[in-house]
Amino acid sequence: MRCAECRGEIEKPSSFCPHCGAKLGAGARTRSASLGPVPAREAFSEAASDLMGTGRRIAGNDMARKVGAGAAIGAVAGAIIPAVSIGLGALVGGGIVAWQQWKKR
Repeated sequence: MRCAECRGEIEKPSSFCPHCGAKLGAGARTRSASLGPVPAREAFSEAASDLMGTGRRIAGNDMARKVGAGAAIGAVAGAIIPAVSIGLGALVGGGIVAWQQWKKR
């Protein structure tokens, strides 16, 4: 069966979803895994829910948050460094040309 909230696969009978913690039971909506192909919209929704569930689990892990913060810092630095290096290269190149022109006088 699948959880109606996160669409996570539930292998054993349980009162709560092992993925998102949603209450399961007589009134809970579930989908049997053996019903056949899943429509594209439902499959996309299921994949998005799985991704959100993974994000929630990672957000609860302190080390994963630190690694994520480091990755974000790296992404920002990776975006800034080329712009700075191009500007610095232009400045140094212009300085060299200006020095050569001044030296010729």
